[in-house]
Amino acid sequence: MWARGRRGLHNAIWNSKTYRAINVVACRIRHRWVVARLACAACDGGTVARKLAPLTHTNANRHWVYASNLHHSRGRWIRANLYYRAAGADSYRQEWRSATDAVSRHHFTRDSAGSEQGLLSVAFPPGFASKGYFFVDYTDMTGIGNTVIARYHVTANPDVADPNSEETVLGITQPYANHNGGQLQFGPDGYLYIGMGDGGSGGDPQNNAQTPSMLLGKILRIDTEQTAPPSPPSGGSLLYYFPAIAKTFSIASYTVPATNPYTQTAGYRGEIWALGLRNPWRFSFDRSTGDLYIADVGQNAWEEVDFQSASSAGGENYGWRILEGTHCYNPSSGCVPPARYSAPVAEYSHSFGCSVTGGYVYRGPGNAAMQGIYFYGDYCSGRIWGLQNAGGWQTQQLAQPSINISTFGEDEAGNLYVASYSGGATYQITTP
Repeated sequence: MWARGRRGLHNAIWNSKTYRAINVVACRIRHRWVVARLACAACDGGTVARKLAPLTHTNANRHWVYASNLHHSRGRWIRANLYYRAAGADSYRQEWRSATDAVSRHHFTRDSAGSEQGLLSVAFPPGFASKGYFFVDYTDMTGIGNTVIARYHVTANPDVADPNSEETVLGITQPYANHNGGQLQFGPDGYLYIGMGDGGSGGDPQNNAQTPSMLLGKILRIDTEQTAPPSPPSGGSLLYYFPAIAKTFSIASYTVPATNPYTQTAGYRGEIWALGLRNPWRFSFDRSTGDLYIADVGQNAWEEVDFQSASSAGGENYGWRILEGTHCYNPSSGCVPPARYSAPVAEYSHSFGCSVTGGYVYRGPGNAAMQGIYFYGDYCSGRIWGLQNAGGWQTQQLAQPSINISTFGEDEAGNLYVASYSGGATYQITTP
């Protein structure tokens, strides 16, 4: 269902090299007109010369540091593409600093330029200020570039991590170089959620997303704060949890929460929280309700947004590779949805873009017209949509800035941001 409504895009160039603002007249959602403004500090030579927002947050135990490329913690920004903002500074510097300092360059896959590999996510656990460690997801230099979820500790300086402290939490063999997923995020329950793509190539040739013994094509949920080793999966061994990784780092254990949906189901990996995903490119929890939104990149025709209520016990199957969006993929017709199938709450064809990027439900300060709306976009077209359940799911296009939307982010206060991959700019989404 598409009702494109009316929209307008107005650029006001404050300074041709450093400042840019995009005012967006958005569309009608829930019987009201939403007007959003993307306030941008455009990068010039790797430098952003304008503060995005007052970064004076002091809540040491609440770190809203989600999204893969854009993170905000303790009053500073961390971008997985190595932009760094020091606390109190006015600019971003393209340096290898702060948390990402620990993840040495030689850990990453060969040359990740132009690929889907490299450092994919950084996540800080609840109570990070006292715990002093964080987690990363990256592809290493073994095989085609396997997935590693690792834990690093900070040094005596809480802004600098110890590069020798890496503990491998989980390693997952990748059959192809693309569709790595890669997001890490701590949920409202304190567990670590991991987004895994289907392993790549095209069309999921190994049917990983629907294979319950594989971790690919899934959302995983693990407990990284327990010290007891996990129980072996049914019919397997403990080594199944720790596949061989050609590195000499320490191994950190994790446990599978007893409330995960498939812990008592033969043939299923206990870590699985949801399955049937192609390449989840950003999922997020509504910080007010705990609801989970998953943007899943499609194959050649359809992009989708999936939803899981906070009351869910997990186990949803989002349909890939049987379905792409709500449409048969394999087989191309007459397909039967899988057991526990959950249809997307929004989808769009490749007439509107080519690769969905998931965002957040806005719960930040002010901006009343944005409250409760889930923002998501498309990497290729730059379109940004709003999604809301108001007696049925409604989605509207809100803007189309000329950017490649690689990720969204929110800070500790709930302010919403979007980043451009091609230009390196970071935008704040607000109302005028």
